[in-house]
Amino acid sequence: MLRRFALPVLILVAVGGYVVYWYQVAARVPDWIVQWADQARARGYHVDYGAVDVGGFPFKLQVSVADVTFGHDDGQGTALWRGAFVRGLVKPWDFDRALLTIPDEHTLEPAVGGPLTIRQAVNQTVLVLDDGAPRVVAVDLRDVTIEDAAGTRSTLGAVEVRFERDETDDDQDRRTVGVKLIGVDPGVAIAPGMPALIDEFTAVARLVGAPPEAVAREALGRWRDEGGVVEFDVVRVRWGALDLVADGTATLDDQFRPLFAFTVDAAGWDVGLEAATAAGALPPGQAFAIGAALNAIAKREETGVDHATIAVSAQDGQVFVGPLAVGRLQALAVP
Repeated sequence: MLRRFALPVLILVAVGGYVVYWYQVAARVPDWIVQWADQARARGYHVDYGAVDVGGFPFKLQVSVADVTFGHDDGQGTALWRGAFVRGLVKPWDFDRALLTIPDEHTLEPAVGGPLTIRQAVNQTVLVLDDGAPRVVAVDLRDVTIEDAAGTRSTLGAVEVRFERDETDDDQDRRTVGVKLIGVDPGVAIAPGMPALIDEFTAVARLVGAPPEAVAREALGRWRDEGGVVEFDVVRVRWGALDLVADGTATLDDQFRPLFAFTVDAAGWDVGLEAATAAGALPPGQAFAIGAALNAIAKREETGVDHATIAVSAQDGQVFVGPLAVGRLQALAVP
């Protein structure tokens, strides 16, 4: 007789225990958000928000935070993001992975310049935590429009951003950031003779060394002196006929000028050099010399497109394409 009722009783106890657990967790969510906001403010971030709503019973925790403002002062002013809400979705038994969404329209207020209104058709952010700190952040936006206060609009077909805190065996701090922009229309002409639409910009870079606390000379100098460097796994620009793929490293010299070394595989450089000359970025003589050097080492692929691989570097404030000095770099204007 007892055996007949044992299984149903166990099921009822398990279900009842889970219900109690879910509601206890849901009741604690607002307190966890308060704790996180207090910790963020203590680290210099600006955090404001309104009502917190929790739902999703029984198999989800759906958290909606209204009227969110988030920002940080990097030493040159405070940049703020504002949205009508931020919504998060987690499983009650796995708090280390969350799916976040933001409104289809939100506002970014840069530290310098006027506010930007951002709209997108699709947005999704995946957040993976490790010991309470972000280990992976992956953002996916589609059909994005950015409009400034003057009404100038820029559009992007797709925006993909990924941040990952690397797990390594040594003591070196590493963070990888990847950005991919597809179908970029800046809304204004930025290079004479080039198409209005930039087909693709991709960059995957690894920041080696603890990130600088601020964009300031003291913090950047400490990062540099402790071995800080940015390792670029890939940088790609596809813009009409121009196709550049590069990898290399970058840091700062003792005068806070960019110091870098890249290997660049180029195709369609003629149109790029013509645009740089028309924009005044390159003197005609230097553009001709670079083009002649690339033409001399170019190899034609089966597709009929000429490709050339060349070194691009900066040292002592000078920029070199191969052995040819093509310009000078100024020190970063940081406080």
